[in-house]
This record gives sequence, structure tokens and C-alpha cells, in this order.
Amino acid sequence: MQGTKLSRIFLIVLITAAALPWQRAGLFAAPQPQITVLFTHDLHARIESFSLPGGKTVGGFARLSALAAKERNKNPGGTLLLDAGDFCSGTLFDSILGQEAPELNAMALMGYDAVTFGNHDFEAGPAAVAAELTVARKTPRPELVLSNTEFSREKPGITALSQAFAAWPVKKYAVFSRNGLKIGVFGLVGRDAAGYVHIPGISFTDYIAAASETVRALKEHEGCDMVIALSHSGASSVPERSEDSLLAAAVPGIDVIVSGHTHTLLKKPLKVGNTLIVSSGYWGRWLGELKLERKPGGGFRIAAYRLIEAGHGPLDEAISGMADRWKTRIDELYLAEYGLKFAGVIAFSAFSFVPPLNVEYSTAPLALGDLAADAFREEVKAAEGPAYKYAAAAFIPLGLFKSELPRGEIRTPDVFRVLPIGAGADGKAGHSLTAFYLSGADIARLLEAETTLARSNPDARLETSGVRFSWSLSAPPFARVKDVSLEEPDGTYKPLVKEKLYRVVTSAHAALYLSLSFRPEIIPLGPDGVPLKDIKEAVIYAGGDGARTEVKEWTALAHYLAAFPRTGPGGLPQIPERYRAPRNSITVLP
Repeated sequence: MQGTKLSRIFLIVLITAAALPWQRAGLFAAPQPQITVLFTHDLHARIESFSLPGGKTVGGFARLSALAAKERNKNPGGTLLLDAGDFCSGTLFDSILGQEAPELNAMALMGYDAVTFGNHDFEAGPAAVAAELTVARKTPRPELVLSNTEFSREKPGITALSQAFAAWPVKKYAVFSRNGLKIGVFGLVGRDAAGYVHIPGISFTDYIAAASETVRALKEHEGCDMVIALSHSGASSVPERSEDSLLAAAVPGIDVIVSGHTHTLLKKPLKVGNTLIVSSGYWGRWLGELKLERKPGGGFRIAAYRLIEAGHGPLDEAISGMADRWKTRIDELYLAEYGLKFAGVIAFSAFSFVPPLNVEYSTAPLALGDLAADAFREEVKAAEGPAYKYAAAAFIPLGLFKSELPRGEIRTPDVFRVLPIGAGADGKAGHSLTAFYLSGADIARLLEAETTLARSNPDARLETSGVRFSWSLSAPPFARVKDVSLEEPDGTYKPLVKEKLYRVVTSAHAALYLSLSFRPEIIPLGPDGVPLKDIKEAVIYAGGDGARTEVKEWTALAHYLAAFPRTGPGGLPQIPERYRAPRNSITVLP
């Protein structure tokens, strides 16, 4: 018996000794916890699927929801679904933001764990955002995280927004437990994105300083094993243009940055130190997936990374049903005032337009810009009727264009998507159309945006109507515009007179851009040359000043399209051939 016992002990020792080298090699090591990060950003209210050139249908919240659920089921205890901001702004669903909160209610049903804000998520104004948070009722609902926003409560509407933030509550960060790990998630709005938020009472602290403070809290006070930043700052393969690369270098405690704002599509993660930066494009065409494994010595390594196109597969029927109900509400609460319907066909185009989001700088305007600028001038004429005062020119910064018109039938949502952002003086979706006066000298200065500002920021390009001008490449910045002519009521063009006042048309938002972009400011004037006290004095109303229906940028375009001759299929108004290519209104000199 004793010999048998000793033999067994000896055998165990031999087996243990033999196994040690294999253990050192990791062949018998315990499996490390795996975390799956599913992510989106810059959804821009694409609740419905959309078509690509060629007819392929992609995206949409219903398709994204089903896809996310499928991927979550592969690792149910270790998955997070996250969004890095700009979930609003871009489609007609924003017209019922304060009544239905479509994006947040849908994202709650989709199972998002945490979401941050982007600059476009504030542009409806503090009152609308406060109402949105109040009516987003779905539970469980996502954590809303934002670590670097500040409110000045003495400004109009800010108290209500601050209270809505507190009631949700919107927090600097949230902590989740997944597969035995504590994961801290926080949100940021970067420097460039913050520069687009021009709402009195809302400001943002430095995003790097806020991140440093938040990461310290997550590591030291919360004891997090992993830290994820939902950063609405932007990523680029060019380091000096990549705010999120700067963030990763300055705050090395971040494990993953989900990068929004620049609409970047990263086919493989950027790596700065030990930080991974991921990005999945825009409009929900792609669901990003990053799988991470914890390394035995600390930190995480990539187990898998892919961008899954939301272009096929099942739909989440609950989301589809919500979208159908919201369309009815949009007809009732918003479109009825303009005599339009969500499903309505407005016009027909025999050709495609260049997508404004894909345009790099060029000296030629967009044909779509020509179309919209002409629409602005014609809408003022139609709205004012017998009281119309001639508008010599229209100006639209390229940054206001967010989509193109499709080839074929053009429906109401298609037109809205071209100029979808912001809210008007009436608080309703869509920027107000305005008409006011500028001196000839200020018009010449305004055109310098095209020659100088657009060198570094294509959003500053100007789409115009009633304007012809030349400029010199060799001239110094802000002194490049040479010869300017404006259209006369009889259709002829005459040289600009610097001392003369000219009536011009643009949006209220673009007028704000004028005052912010030039020193001294370009200030809207009345017909007597006196500065307007408020841009609301220049808003155009259908039927004249006594009417209450405010003209929007996008409704001006819709009405212009509807007025074309009915030569299209089925008797639809058809866009004329003159808009197939951009007109030559700019001459570039040596």
C-alpha cells in the first residue's frame, strides 16, 4: 500500500513538472475576458434606410438594431453598444424632436448603453433639446455622458436645458460591468466641433483637460479596468489634423477612443501609444465592431476589428413601426403648415447632383448650390408678392448643404435633407430665410470667404446667385477679389458700387456666420443703412410680413422645384438642363 501511494505521488510530480513548460507557453493559460465594443457616430437622424448611387439600400435604425442584436448575442455578457454623437440633425424626423424625441427613443429600444452629444445635437436650440430629453421615455434608456459642457443659466432657455440634463441625468461618465471587468465610458466635444455651437449660454471646456480629469476619476476613484472615450472631436490619418490623435497622446490612460465628428471611416484602428482610435463613417451605413482581450500583464490587445455594412439582413420591426408612426406625426405637426406630405413627390430630375459631403475645394460652384441660391431669390419674390423689393444676390455657405438631390423622383424628405440643419425664429426645424441689405464694399469682403477662408475650410465656400466675380491667386489673403458684378432686375450684370446698398438673401444662420467670420463684422442692414437690431427683423414670411408661416431654406428649394414646367414623367415638374452642370460665375486669375 505504501509503495502504491508513493508511486502515485511520484506520478503526479512527473505530470506537474512536465506541464510547467506548456503553462509558461500559455497553452493551458486561463482564457482572458473578451470585450466587444459595437459603435456608431454621426447617425444624423438616418432613422430610415437610404439609397446609394446604383440603388443599393443601406443603413437605417431598424437594420442597425437587428445587426447590433445579432452581434451582442455572440458575447452577451461582454458587449457595449456606444455612439459618439451627432445622432440628431439631418432628416425630417428632427421636425418632431420636442414632441417625440425620435432618435433617443429609438436608440433606447436599440439597446445603446452610452451615447454622447455632438455639436449638431444642440443646434435645435436649448428649449428643443430640453423638450427632447423630457419626452424620451423609453426604458431602459442609454446613459448620456458629456464631460466638458458648461451652462450659463442666465441665458434664455438654458435653465430648462440644465434641469433636463440633471433629470436624465446626463453625467460626465458611466461605469459598466462586463465579463468581470469595470469599464468607464465618458463623452467629449472637441475644439472644432465646439466651434460650431453658437448658442448663448452653452460652452465647452478644453477637451484634453476634461479628459485628463475624467480618466483620473475613472482610474483612481472608480477602479476601472478599461476606459473608453466617446469623442466628438475627429480622427484623421494626418496626425496634425486629428484631434483624437492629440487626445490619445496627451491622455495615455484612455484604452479606446470612438471618434465622431469628421465622418471618418477607419478600416483599421489608429494606434497612438496604447490607445486605439476607431471610427465607422456616417449615417449608420456601418456598425463598427472592436473585440478586445485583456493581456495577462495588463492592458488590452485587439482580438478582431471590422466594419459591418448595414446593407442586408433583417429589420427590427419595432423600430420600423415607430418610424411609420412618426411619419404620420411629421405630416400633422410640421409639414401640413407648408402644404407638403412626407410621402409627397415634388419634382423629377433626369440627372444626378454631386454630393456636397464629397466635394474637396475647387474654383467651380456646385450645380446644386446654383439651384438652391436661385431658389432663395425666387422665394423672396414669391413670398412678398406686390410688396417685393428686388434682391440682387443670394449667398449660401457650402457647409449648410448636407445631402444631394437624387436622380429620378424627388420627394419631400429628399429636399429637406439638402438643407436640414438648425431651427428658425419660430423654433421649428430648418433655418429661417432672410433678406437684408449690405454695402457693395461688404459684399466684396464677403466674397473673400471663397478666395481665402475656403483654402483651409471648404465649408466656407459660397454658392451664389446673381453674382459674377474674379479673384487673383497671387494676391494676399482677404485682398484677392477683383471684379464683381451683380445682376440687375432686367437680367443684365453691372459692376459693384462699393458705396451702394444691395438687398441680399441668405439664411439667418449664414448671417450669423458673416458676423463671426470677419473683422470688422459684416452686419445686416435695413434699407436705410441702419444695422438691424436682430436678424429676426429680416425673416421672410409666406404671404408677407403679416403672415405667420416662416419661410425655411429647404421650403424655398421645395417651392422652386415645384414651380418648374411639368415636363417630367407623369406630369411632374422637371429640373431644367441648365442645372446639370455648375455655371461659370467665378474667374480665377494668375
